[in-house]
Amino acid sequence: MSRKRVLTLDKDSESIDSTKYRGMIGSLLYLTASRSNIMFSVYFCARFQEDPKISHLEAVKRIFRYIKGTQHLVRFGVKEPLSPNLNEDEYSICCENTTYMMNTINEARMESREMLLSIHYSLNMLLDIISKMNRKLEDEKIKMNDKGKEKVNGI
Repeated sequence: MSRKRVLTLDKDSESIDSTKYRGMIGSLLYLTASRSNIMFSVYFCARFQEDPKISHLEAVKRIFRYIKGTQHLVRFGVKEPLSPNLNEDEYSICCENTTYMMNTINEARMESREMLLSIHYSLNMLLDIISKMNRKLEDEKIKMNDKGKEKVNGI
């Protein structure tokens, strides 16, 4: 988005069809998943969806023209355009590093899952022990009450 032009609410300007504007913004929001370079401009324009004006529509059209003019910079299957400073070998190394990091994260997830299962098992064992101890205490309490009643009846 141009640094010279500033979008504002522009209350005096003529309103446009908000449904059409929202549709255009929705399409651009979808594109931000693969074109992060337009993210700021799209989100800035998305702020005016409630009551879009002609100036807002012009800004959205400018983003579409930018996308059309920069299609050759984006490769399919790659979220970001290749940097002019990276050659194919360096780019593949970046992909390998990313894959390694993802595998490491997945392994850490699995280890933490195993730890959680172990903790869960230990807690269940402790709960079983506590419930057995409570049952024993209740049984002893009942026996003591029975003995107390026998003594009272026996006197």
